[in-house]
Amino acid sequence: MHKIVSFYELVKKYIPYFINHGNIYIGKLYSFEDSLKILRNSKLIFCASVGREGSGYIANIFSSSNNVLSVHEGRPFCTGRNLINNAFIDTKKDEKIYIKKLRVIAKNINDKEAKTYIETNHMFLKTFGQYIINYTDLEFSVISLRRPIALTVRSFYNLKWFSEKYSRTQNWIYKVSNSSPINREDISINNEIDEILSYILSEKLREVYLKKNLLKKGFIYLPVNIPLSDKDIKNIEDIFKIRLDKTLVSKKVNERKNVKSRNIEIQQIEENISKFLESNKQILHDKYKISFDKKYLYIEDEVWEI
Repeated sequence: MHKIVSFYELVKKYIPYFINHGNIYIGKLYSFEDSLKILRNSKLIFCASVGREGSGYIANIFSSSNNVLSVHEGRPFCTGRNLINNAFIDTKKDEKIYIKKLRVIAKNINDKEAKTYIETNHMFLKTFGQYIINYTDLEFSVISLRRPIALTVRSFYNLKWFSEKYSRTQNWIYKVSNSSPINREDISINNEIDEILSYILSEKLREVYLKKNLLKKGFIYLPVNIPLSDKDIKNIEDIFKIRLDKTLVSKKVNERKNVKSRNIEIQQIEENISKFLESNKQILHDKYKISFDKKYLYIEDEVWEI
């Protein structure tokens, strides 16, 4: 018996790896006006994440809830070097892709007859989330994923996304530049781990800016630990009026062990993080309002475990 292969599987298999195909979507959609009507009548939730922070894990947990459509990185992904770089300045330039994204979300909600839509996609912070909050009147909530920074750095390092695979991965991550939230000229970057950490700090800064805009509009911003604690589960259930399958909370997903060709010790990561933060301590504090101690990173009133 022949296995049925989807169009998107064929795209992934046959389009060269260095070409970004993440924004391809084939299918009939509603008009933008009709899509907005559907979206305004739905509960929309997105996740704030730099990547490698448990977005697949969260999507899996939400998928068990009734009347909830839980999507991990739905097409169009809103990836691409141009989208990332343009979003440092203004997302309006790539409006066609973001409108398509919203139309696809609306179609999926309508097709599945869902009341709540959650998408866990780290491009939300980098690209399409900024468009939604700046150029639409849609109300949405954000769940901020809080995985210890050292574990996230180690995952990126082991995947080689900031080194030999960067020609491909720069479609969904970036090395800080003179346009990013953290300016490359301001900080000292000496190795691959420094590159990863500067990217993470840059995105955490962007998240704090997003949070301010959310709170001004009266939207929900909810930090949760990865993996979820009992308190996190209760907060999610109480705030969003849904029930989670607690048997999924301890289940790991998307570890990518099959594509991790390195396995650096966490102690080495922690030592490198400490050196980077200490060497850039003054500028991080004075210009970016980033401070730290041995265990935590602080940006204004937000806290991340190192």
